[in-house]
Amino acid sequence: MVSSKIFLSGRAVTNETGGNTTYARNLLSGLKLSGIDVGLIPSYREPVLNLFAENLFQFSSEGKRSIIHYTADTGLLVKATNSPIVTTVHGLASLHVETGRSKVQERIWRARVSRAVRLSDHIITVSNTSKQDLESYFGVESEKITVIYHGIAPQYFEPSIDVEDGEILKLSNMIGDSEFALYVGNIEPRKNLLSLIQAFENPRITSLGIPLLIAGRPAWNSQEIVARLESAKNTFYIGPVSEGLKRYLMQKTALFTFPSLFEGFGLPVLEAMASGANVISSKAGSLAEVSGPSRGFSELTTEAFIEDIIAALATKQTEENKRASKNWAAKFTWQQSIQNHIDVYGRLERN
Repeated sequence: MVSSKIFLSGRAVTNETGGNTTYARNLLSGLKLSGIDVGLIPSYREPVLNLFAENLFQFSSEGKRSIIHYTADTGLLVKATNSPIVTTVHGLASLHVETGRSKVQERIWRARVSRAVRLSDHIITVSNTSKQDLESYFGVESEKITVIYHGIAPQYFEPSIDVEDGEILKLSNMIGDSEFALYVGNIEPRKNLLSLIQAFENPRITSLGIPLLIAGRPAWNSQEIVARLESAKNTFYIGPVSEGLKRYLMQKTALFTFPSLFEGFGLPVLEAMASGANVISSKAGSLAEVSGPSRGFSELTTEAFIEDIIAALATKQTEENKRASKNWAAKFTWQQSIQNHIDVYGRLERN
């Protein structure tokens, strides 16, 4: 058991940022259920205010006697405390692919990550792919890094779903009773959605009568994608969705698609597998280790998407495939993830 109070970055909990928020909220609730005294570093809407708040917290009375955990890639710029510092780095996609950040945004981000990992007593990351990037690009010693996978909420394995009637009506007004393909995740260039949208406009796919639903929140430099969604044919953007509706969509979809150019983890793929969906996914970055027995795109281009999606839709999800997907996803639990975090805090406390 850890006796120190743990303070987590408040911004990752209160500001909706996709997978980082899912991680931070599950970590917060899991630590509380484990009997750990946990608090949040004050957070704000403005990034600059968060930067100051997170760096000044170490000087507070609580900051001086706690373990401070920055949960969303960046953290300290200057360290002036003996309190143990932990930083979670989720992924380093921009080392491999164009992510949509401007050159200035990218320089700032890399500088902040570099500074944060250098000043941390320990680093948590979410895949072996990200661990290798931290070692090779930022020069972090292997023993300073612990890989801790995310977990899947137990509800994703359950058949019963609590969905608002209004959400179902909205969906029905869009696509009627037709089958649909699905993407769930952030709306940003790295997710490769423009190529996926173009594939679903191809006559060979439109003739199948299966439109694409895209659910998620606009993120990094998403303006071009959002504009494209407004004019897209055979693709419907339904915006951010509740957990209940997300699970409903994953259970009902004819095909869950995840065409990302690079991932640090890839939580939606595992959620879809836990839901028993027919899944086709990129295998880039961590997805090669996380997506298990799911079908993979042959290439991450529009042309390949057309061929691969047609083949995947022609192959119905069997009960055997569902069991294999669910069994794979069941290996990833928040209970184990939380315990692994507690183990890291305990080692730091003892040292």
